[in-house]
Amino acid sequence: MPGADESLSVSVLAFREGEVWVAQCIEYGISTLQKDFVDTWSGAYLNDRAAFGVGQVYCNPDDPKPGALNPDPMGRNNFANGSYIIKLLFSTVTEAQLPIVKGALTWQGHVFVNDDPTWRNKGPISRFERALGPIRLIQIDVSVRDDHSTTGWLLGTFGYDGTSTGDTPWKRMVPLGLHWGNNPKVTYAETCAGPDGPCSFGKFTEQWLNEDAARDLRKPPLNFNHLGYGGRLAGPVDNAKASCLGCHQTAGFPTVPILPEFSASGAVLKLDAGRRPGSDQSFRLMYYGNAASGVVFSDTQLYSSDYSLQLSMSLQNFASLRCADKALQAGSSKPAMCTQLADWAAAQRNSIGDLLTFGTPGPNGEPIVNK
Repeated sequence: MPGADESLSVSVLAFREGEVWVAQCIEYGISTLQKDFVDTWSGAYLNDRAAFGVGQVYCNPDDPKPGALNPDPMGRNNFANGSYIIKLLFSTVTEAQLPIVKGALTWQGHVFVNDDPTWRNKGPISRFERALGPIRLIQIDVSVRDDHSTTGWLLGTFGYDGTSTGDTPWKRMVPLGLHWGNNPKVTYAETCAGPDGPCSFGKFTEQWLNEDAARDLRKPPLNFNHLGYGGRLAGPVDNAKASCLGCHQTAGFPTVPILPEFSASGAVLKLDAGRRPGSDQSFRLMYYGNAASGVVFSDTQLYSSDYSLQLSMSLQNFASLRCADKALQAGSSKPAMCTQLADWAAAQRNSIGDLLTFGTPGPNGEPIVNK
């Protein structure tokens, strides 16, 4: 059965009249009855304040400005206070695979014909064939920009429970929690007894959890024996090594890995939250810090996307399609962000090259300069 650490994400940001729509696909394991991969497709709806910020970035869709989210050049690159984003997450999981989706709101989605991403990703492109198929509402995420919050954001999540008493699919969405900070000083060992828990939540003062719902998520055939890392808030279909704020604070351009395991440093440190969740806290807890709204998560980023992974991934997708020389049409100019990205890549290579330059000092004792 596929695990949460085998997820694949792709995101497309598109504009329709009066709304912004984001399609995202993630593969994960959510039930002991699930033997194959399933996909999640999500749509994000933005209020006027949030949509205005995205509109500033994509005012010219052929030349987006990642640093224009806030029109004030002297301010942080963030959404306006009072912005909110509501994301509906639909899954291709069936009732046979996950019985609690019985009675869930069902739409027809343009989904992958083959549900195995490991097979699709080996190519050719024809392996990504899509057709209409049923998708069921399984999770709702809500993000609100609020200057009163520790991070500048409030993130909440709901999970669908077909066994609850609500008389509509919407009323059967159960609130799982709300958090406004990651409690960055709280280590895994302080809250969890072992790799698979149990975990306590008392040390987390920057979140509220529905502990009854969290307990119910562990009952077979459900496979949600987690909230997030160490007991931090994460939704039912989210990665068990993550937290809502932890992943979303990494949003920016260029993109960076959303989890320490996915980063180059994580690979070198051989991080594995499944087997050694309490190890390497000095690096891992950076991903559960409290980055301020509009401030970059890493110095390898040029701009913050202010906790919007959809915006961040849309910029990455734009760069991958439009920044290669062969993507330029005759007579067209290269978008400014492409030039910045090229300069950024050169600077990254030089910094690494400087580290790997060995030898005696130069003629007058000066350092050897890496060429």
